[in-house]
Amino acid sequence: MKKVLQQRSFLAFAYVLIALLLLKYFWSFFAFPGVPFGYDAGIYRYLFLKHAEAFPPFSVAVMPPWAASHPLGIFFFSTILLKLGVPVDALIGWVWNLFPVILSLALACVIGRRQGRSAGLFVLLIALVSTVQYQGFLMIYWKVFMALLWCVLAFDAFERRSKLWMLFGMMVIATH
Repeated sequence: MKKVLQQRSFLAFAYVLIALLLLKYFWSFFAFPGVPFGYDAGIYRYLFLKHAEAFPPFSVAVMPPWAASHPLGIFFFSTILLKLGVPVDALIGWVWNLFPVILSLALACVIGRRQGRSAGLFVLLIALVSTVQYQGFLMIYWKVFMALLWCVLAFDAFERRSKLWMLFGMMVIATH
């Protein structure tokens, strides 16, 4: 019975941390609908739309030099999403708000598997109180957050001796 209670309290704590992470990153979405933070939102919106014009992915549309200097990896994914019908404003809206939570969960799962469940919970707690991660979120650092996700997955695959580490490693380079 004691193990069951420990398991349930662990899961309850994990769910509370996840709910708080969602609240942290979605409060602005609900408080200020349609108005993402920072000027980067406009830059990414423009780039998402321009790259989607040049379908298939990795085809490069005619753009000003500053826009052409961005790595193409992130736009591979955004072009596919846009062609599937996801509105561009969702990419700088709710999809972006969800991305730091996904990154935190991926890191917590990897660390939890390697170092134990308590370490995974600690990662969630650190993500909840991290001002650096929140500042990156506010500035809409799509490339950084996506590259960090690929980096976490690459190191995890490498440590598990999976050949997927090469794919994830290439995605780090392609997105950042």
